[in-house]
Amino acid sequence: MNQRLNPVKVIRTVEHSERSWRPCLVLFCVVLAVGNWLSAGELSPWGTLVGEFSAVPAYSNGAVGNGVYDTYGYRYQCVEYVNRFYVQMFAHKNMHGMGNAGDYYDNYQELELERYANGGTEPPKPGDILCSNGGTYGHVAIVRAVTSDSVRVIEQNWNNDHRDSSVALAMDNSGGHYTVAHFSPSYPVQGWLRKPDLADYIHHVEDDWPECTRYGTQGYWHEYTFVGTSQPGADSSIGVCRGHMWWTISNGNTRDNYAIWCPSLLRDGYYEVRAFVPARYATTHNARYEIDYYGGTAEVTVDQGSLYGVFDSLGTFPFLQGSSGYVLLGDNTGESPDTFHIGFDDVVFIYRRPMNGVAEASSRGTIELTVSPNPFRSGVEVSYAQNRPGPATLRVYDCTGNQVRGLALPERQPGRYSARWDGTGETGQYLPAGSYFIRLVIPDGSSTRRVLKLP
Repeated sequence: MNQRLNPVKVIRTVEHSERSWRPCLVLFCVVLAVGNWLSAGELSPWGTLVGEFSAVPAYSNGAVGNGVYDTYGYRYQCVEYVNRFYVQMFAHKNMHGMGNAGDYYDNYQELELERYANGGTEPPKPGDILCSNGGTYGHVAIVRAVTSDSVRVIEQNWNNDHRDSSVALAMDNSGGHYTVAHFSPSYPVQGWLRKPDLADYIHHVEDDWPECTRYGTQGYWHEYTFVGTSQPGADSSIGVCRGHMWWTISNGNTRDNYAIWCPSLLRDGYYEVRAFVPARYATTHNARYEIDYYGGTAEVTVDQGSLYGVFDSLGTFPFLQGSSGYVLLGDNTGESPDTFHIGFDDVVFIYRRPMNGVAEASSRGTIELTVSPNPFRSGVEVSYAQNRPGPATLRVYDCTGNQVRGLALPERQPGRYSARWDGTGETGQYLPAGSYFIRLVIPDGSSTRRVLKLP
């Protein structure tokens, strides 16, 4: 933007004489008006960051019009932000190509969303899509906050400056009915759309958070950060989750570079695991995701080359509270070395239901066993609760079922205890990287946890 004019400095440069005070006043008014216009009405350049909500950024459309077409629609129309937000926040399907903004409210079933009328008994909630069929193409925005008498939204292609980050609309809730004021007189609010059956807990692990760690040869790791002013192309796209990703290249059947997403979950339960496949640098047809969950492990193959800036479901698995499970993706795709890109982006764990199985409940109710850290390098701490007096044994097995280490623990009275395995075998040699199973046997029963030893 142009530099703001300061009317105080203008006043100081004018001679205060009887003949000059009127021109001074006129000049002051003109400069003040220009200053106010610059601060509130000038369009930010196309691609300028205007704000974000839940780590999903919004950008100015400037005076470009339709802009350029990318993963979620034309950058940076209002529908582009709504589509991108629903994919990256709620792991919803990509709604691009399903009409203009003015069509969204009527097309709610095709969009796989619930619809609530303005003036109805259901109030808007954060994350809802506020819809208008005004003007030629309509307008949509994301609700970011709701109070008793107002709704705040974040949007694209309205003011096209920082104000789009948080725009307040008045709301009347008389008689248990909720009526939101218009975006403008020619853009009335029809109502709001909402993702149905939205989970009450979604644990989002970003690719550059502490819960995601990369390993291997550093020179083969490549980082990509989206820049709002970039043009779509072979090496640029907005279709990366929350603006950032990593990638590497295929390495045959040898695992060299890999990443581990290890969530710290707030509760036990069954979680649907979804991995984001970016729209760039993800061409492999054989991405092998390894999911370590409570009671086992699974491998799911994903054709990244056929997906484009969306979350792909890897299945639903039981996980315990804390950091007891993980998702691993490596460069061992089985494809010829240096021929395909493997994209590493965000992974979400969507809570679906509690763990109600009898075997799970009785086992966990009898033995409280945790293993940390997991994955590990130099050793793991095995913590457990013992309710009956007696001896305890700790055995470690490799992935083929062979016992590689046994630890005899002293007899214990009821209480909480811990033991440490340093990652070595019976003769004291350090065991190779890979998966191992730690089995604890105490008078209360037995329990097994799977751990991953890193190189």
